Amino acid sequence: MKQTRAFFNRFSIGVTALWLLLFALLPNIGLLVVTVLTRGEQDFVLPQFTLDNYLRLLDPTFLKILWESLWLAFMSTLACLLVGYPFAYRIARASAKMKPWLLLLVIIPFWTNSLIRTYALILILKANGLISTLLVWLGVTEQPVSFMYGDFAVFMGILYTFLPFMVLPLYASTLAAKKGIAILVEASPGTITGSRELLRRALFNLVENAVKYGPDGGQTRLCAELNGADIVITVANQGPCIPPELRERIFEPFFRADTARSRELGGVGLGLALVRAIAEIHGGSVWVEENQAGWNRFLVRLPAVCS
Repeated sequence: MKQTRAFFNRFSIGVTALWLLLFALLPNIGLLVVTVLTRGEQDFVLPQFTLDNYLRLLDPTFLKILWESLWLAFMSTLACLLVGYPFAYRIARASAKMKPWLLLLVIIPFWTNSLIRTYALILILKANGLISTLLVWLGVTEQPVSFMYGDFAVFMGILYTFLPFMVLPLYASTLAAKKGIAILVEASPGTITGSRELLRRALFNLVENAVKYGPDGGQTRLCAELNGADIVITVANQGPCIPPELRERIFEPFFRADTARSRELGGVGLGLALVRAIAEIHGGSVWVEENQAGWNRFLVRLPAVCS
């Protein structure tokens, strides 16, 4: 069994590394090389070294584009904060029955490919799209209006894509503030490869679980350190001791160690099961260590990228 798991770990890491090499590293190296080559009239580039392409960055046209990009990024971040904070606050204050449904609304976009979501936005913003049709129906305009290919479309796309990434951390922080729990973070340098969305979701589940089941006024500790060829992420809280016979079962789907308290706090028992699934997809593992000095320690081991 261990040999099979070790082979799967090496195979999954190898496939991920090959994918990143072919579709991330090599294209970026090619792009970097092209920036120091001369543009040709007939050909895309000529094999002649030049720094003129970088000097063109000082052209007023490019400086204007850079300023507009920074301004759009700032306004999009501000909009995500203004929209995300009230929603995160509402989730943290929601009842046990309502909270899973509100979190589901935030998580659903992660289940849909970004390309499909982009096409959905096109259907909403195009000339005969949802917004234009609504404006015509309300009598605001007589002719269909297209919102495509402008700052508004870019702004809406950024807001829709990154809003969940604003809501989830704010929700965890708001939940911790509500219970008076301090979240302490300590991390050493290291790199892992994989899906950013999945790894973020796994980490969020662990921190949320630690905050929910920790005592009011306590602490939640998050630590990431390099251990040999792996990175070990530890999430610890001062919650009730987990019996040895349940330390493996809590990672099973729909299993609840304390049914009465879990019903009070909300959730359906999938958080830790999802953490284990995500860890194994990335060639890692997750487990619970023995309660030491009143601390429960959840550890995730993931293969590190050699620097």
